[in-house]
Amino acid sequence: MLCSCNQLSNKQSGLIHDISIDSLKQSFLNPPDDARPWVYWINMDGNFDMDGITADLESLRDVGMGGVLFMEVDLGVPRGDINYMSPEWQEHMKHAMKECERLGLEFSLITGPGWTGTGGPWMKAEQSMQHLLTSSVDVKGPIQFNQELPVPDLQVSRFHLQQTPQTRQAIDAWMEDVALMAFPRCDPSIEDISEKALYNRDPYTSMVGVKPYLPSTANHAAIEKNKVRLDLSY
Repeated sequence: MLCSCNQLSNKQSGLIHDISIDSLKQSFLNPPDDARPWVYWINMDGNFDMDGITADLESLRDVGMGGVLFMEVDLGVPRGDINYMSPEWQEHMKHAMKECERLGLEFSLITGPGWTGTGGPWMKAEQSMQHLLTSSVDVKGPIQFNQELPVPDLQVSRFHLQQTPQTRQAIDAWMEDVALMAFPRCDPSIEDISEKALYNRDPYTSMVGVKPYLPSTANHAAIEKNKVRLDLSY
C-alpha cells in the first residue's frame, strides 16, 4: 500500500492522473536504474580475484541491484594473497570499476577501513564511536545509599586488540556518566547480553561457536508500580 499525505495543486494532481495503472505496474516490475537498490560489497582478508569480481558483479546486476558500496575488511577468514593498497589490489580495483561500468552498475567506496567510517589519530576519544557500559551495586532497602559507584569494566573484543597502544590508552582514559538508575532486582538476566549490546559479536561465518542468531525474548516478571519507591539524587 502506498499512502501520500501531501496536498497537491490542481496542476500537480493533473500530472498524477496522467500516469496509468499499467505504467505504474510496469515501473514496479521493471524499476528504472536510478530506483534500484545498492548493496555492501565486502572484500574479506585479501581474497580478491578477477574472475570472482566479475561473477559477483554480474550476479548482482542479474538480480536487479543498481550499485555497490565497496568495503575492505579483515574478519579472520583464511588469508588471501591480495594485500590492501598493494599494486595487485589496485589492479583488481581497476577491474572492478571497469566491470561496473560495463554492467551499468554504480560504484562507490566507504571513507575508511572496515566499519569505522572516518577516523584516525587526529580524532579525540570523545569524538570516536562509543558504547554504553554499566556497573551495578545490590542493596537491600529501605536504605539511604551513600557510596561511590564502581567504574564499569571495559568491554574488549578482538577488534580492540588491534588498536595501537596510544589509541587504546586514550580510549581507556575517557569515560562519561550518562545515567543513574535504580530498580528492583529480578532474575533471570538477559541472555547473550554482551552480543546483543554489540560489545562483542564475532563473525558467524568465519568463527567456531558463534550463534547464527540471538533470540529476542526475555522472561522478566512485570514490576508492580506501587512497590517501586525510589528517590534518586545525582
